[in-house]
Amino acid sequence: MFELLWAGLLFLTLSIVSGFLFVADFSGAGVIHHTVLAIAAWLVFLLLAIGRNRLGWRGSVASRWTVVGFVLLALGYFGSKFVMELVLN
Repeated sequence: MFELLWAGLLFLTLSIVSGFLFVADFSGAGVIHHTVLAIAAWLVFLLLAIGRNRLGWRGSVASRWTVVGFVLLALGYFGSKFVMELVLN
């Protein structure tokens, strides 16, 4: 799982960087929500990877962090309408 986590973290980093390079207007509908949630998920996955290497996180701790990161990514990808309509209103 942790090898896939590192690969996913690499690809998520490349996606975020390419988004900053190629998106001209971040004030568009929902773009800022995608960006904030993707960066939050990136931070969760980075903390999980660091926690695994330095603190030896495994099992239920690693599972919880993985699920939190996945939920943030899913909200960023599918749920910008959810965030705009239900959370901000």
